[in-house]
Amino acid sequence: MTEVTAIDQEVDRNFEVFEEILESLIAKHEGKFALMRDCRIVEFYTSAANAVRGGKAKFGDSIFSVQEVSESVLDLGYFSHVGNNRLL
Repeated sequence: MTEVTAIDQEVDRNFEVFEEILESLIAKHEGKFALMRDCRIVEFYTSAANAVRGGKAKFGDSIFSVQEVSESVLDLGYFSHVGNNRLL
């Protein structure tokens, strides 16, 4: 059995909250990417890469997630945090 990391836990918690509030975000932020930490949206970005860069700049411990504001909710999984360095 694999150990669940702090980043994995953060991603899971943030995604649950994101699903709950998504409908209220669509009108104003559809197509943007939400940078999330501690189950709150910190900021919106126009691209996933910019959101990841912003998260790295704001949070030295890299514990955050990124979620696209879209009517089709997708769990971005591992991409939801800074593990995908190919974007940078």
